[in-house]
Amino acid sequence: MEDGRRNLQFIAVKTYCQPKELVEMLDATEKDIVRFAYGVGALYEAEEIRLVNLPMYMGFLNSYQAFMDDSMGTYMELDDAVKKTGLSAEVVVRISASAGALYQIGKIKIINLCEFDDYIRSFPVICDMDNLESKRLRGSKFVREIYRNRQKR
Repeated sequence: MEDGRRNLQFIAVKTYCQPKELVEMLDATEKDIVRFAYGVGALYEAEEIRLVNLPMYMGFLNSYQAFMDDSMGTYMELDDAVKKTGLSAEVVVRISASAGALYQIGKIKIINLCEFDDYIRSFPVICDMDNLESKRLRGSKFVREIYRNRQKR
């Protein structure tokens, strides 16, 4: 230290960067980065160049990661819930909202799978062959096989 002054190091923090610059830093695909940035309102397009507002993106990312860590794997983004359940996005959102299992961070919808499953399981199961209304379904080889297997138990 010279004359009682400290030698301060200036650290420049970027405010905007292109999504491809974040790929290695965040260990994510460019598509996922763009999707999340769009979802939280941190994606801009100027002069045909996509830019991510880094402080906004990282703030939402930290909140999102803390939320997911606290959930112990019971929460899933809408796209993943659609893949897991085999239902359409509209149906998953409708059932999740009824179950009180739908959360939103920015524009990203998150489903609490435990509450979603508990809600669906609260309804009666239809497993009687006579309750199948469609003759086409009743005549299906797959359905007949399931029915035979249930009778064997």
